[in-house]
Amino acid sequence: MIYAAKKTLIMMFIATSFLFYRPTPALPFTKQQVWTANFIMSQAKKLAKISVEGNIILVLNFKLYLYPKDINKRLIFVRAVANADAILSGRSRSIYFYDPSGNEFARADILNGIRLTN
Repeated sequence: MIYAAKKTLIMMFIATSFLFYRPTPALPFTKQQVWTANFIMSQAKKLAKISVEGNIILVLNFKLYLYPKDINKRLIFVRAVANADAILSGRSRSIYFYDPSGNEFARADILNGIRLTN
């Protein structure tokens, strides 16, 4: 199970590189970027329970055995999910990330950007 979680994080890191390329700022996202965003969100659903509160807040609660211990992997995960959600929803939303014990470890919002809170 741990191998599957590591493989998922590696695939999300590779897929994230497609999110940042935009051919022209005025154009909408490419099909590849939308596909990559869908892939990242589907992988995130395997690692964490995702719930939507209203239409502006997204909450991710990690499952106990899939929580990344390395702080860099956590930051990569948070960035990937925030960028993918912005592409799929068409706007930035507030996203809260919780570890298995229920403590917030990261937050992504419009005012302060993406940051680790622990």
